[in-house]
Amino acid sequence: MYAKYAKLRFEQIPFSKLLIRLKDKNNKAHYKFIEDAIKTTLEQDGLKDQYKIWSYANYIDSTINAEQTVDIIFNTVIVLTMFICFFSLSSSMTGNIYEHSKEISVMRAVGFPTAVITRLFIYEAFILVVSSAFSGMMIGTIVGWTITMQQCTFSQMPLFLTFPQKEFISIVLASILCAFFSTYSPSRKLLSLSIPDIARVT
Repeated sequence: MYAKYAKLRFEQIPFSKLLIRLKDKNNKAHYKFIEDAIKTTLEQDGLKDQYKIWSYANYIDSTINAEQTVDIIFNTVIVLTMFICFFSLSSSMTGNIYEHSKEISVMRAVGFPTAVITRLFIYEAFILVVSSAFSGMMIGTIVGWTITMQQCTFSQMPLFLTFPQKEFISIVLASILCAFFSTYSPSRKLLSLSIPDIARVT
């Protein structure tokens, strides 16, 4: 526009970089319109090969696609990790329940309902899984933030710290399910026995 109204050729304007900022950063149609207008002007003046046009909209699209791919990879890793942890927790809780068979028989003898005893073991499994998941997420967040800060220091880019909220919620929900299913079956199987039979279990 400056070249048009000043009646100058594009190459007569003394500049090396032109930054255009739009009010609405999410208006891709406006980005496309301005990009096409600049390309048309450069082609008319025969300067297309001398200048490079970089569009924020195209960068956002590629970034979103990359983030979606990374999210799929990390969600798959989370599912596989929780699946493996489920079997480890199941074996640990089964052994823990049978090790406390004498205490369970005493609790049943003094009148504790089976539902209360089952909930105690579910709470124990839930605390173990959630504390482990929380510790792992905190360590991973700190390590990721440190690596990102190092990269931003070298590239002179601004540092943005984001917490993986969706992954955290999914891990908490998976922890609840793992704690329930890994404890409910062995505890109910043991509590279905009579009190003397529970005391004799080793």
